[in-house]
Amino acid sequence: MGIFMKTLGERIKEERKKRRWSQADLGVKVGVSQAAISEIERDVPKSSGLVIPIAKAFKVDVSYLTDGKENISKQIADNSDIIIIGGDRHGQVADPKEYVMIPRYDVRGSCGEGIDINEVNIVDGMPMPVAWIRAQNLPEAHLLAVIEASGDSMQPTIEDGQTLIVNTVDTDPKSTKIYLICIDGKLFIKRLIYTPTGWIMRSDNPNKSNHPDFVIESESLDNIDIQGRVVWQSGML
Repeated sequence: MGIFMKTLGERIKEERKKRRWSQADLGVKVGVSQAAISEIERDVPKSSGLVIPIAKAFKVDVSYLTDGKENISKQIADNSDIIIIGGDRHGQVADPKEYVMIPRYDVRGSCGEGIDINEVNIVDGMPMPVAWIRAQNLPEAHLLAVIEASGDSMQPTIEDGQTLIVNTVDTDPKSTKIYLICIDGKLFIKRLIYTPTGWIMRSDNPNKSNHPDFVIESESLDNIDIQGRVVWQSGML
């Protein structure tokens, strides 16, 4: 499952805890049992009919719970007092008709031996031109993620500390493209190469003694979770 997008149950639990309500407290406000709240927080399918009354109890729009879009916009506004335009930090506010805010997460993708995933949070937002997003056929901004690269295994394509944009919808592997990949709880940034014998995770760094190819065995495919394709680092990839 994508690390950037929470489930309905996770968002309800998060909002409930922000208010310091127990499951029983929320149940009273909605008119259901504590067990019913527990079920929807565990994403039990039959419990989804409670979304509207729960949204009313939280005094939020239903979309706040169902897709997180409003939540992302709110977190960006709450966490950012400056906006980045063209790589510079200053006090100007982007014209909402021309720019859209892409959420920046406190996530580092490893161009190396992998980085453990901790709790994923939005720290601020990075504006990008609406025209550019449309021209690249990318999804809505809340389905994109700004992260940081760490390590040198993808040099010269991606440098250590470089800002990246990940398309979290593009999770079907395409040969020669670069992806953010989760393996055993660790995040990697690697290029996927398809060969007649299967897939290879490849580093762009020509020093193959330090950065060898990693062959993905067919039985290991289920352990590889593609979080999205890296589509930008000061230009399209």
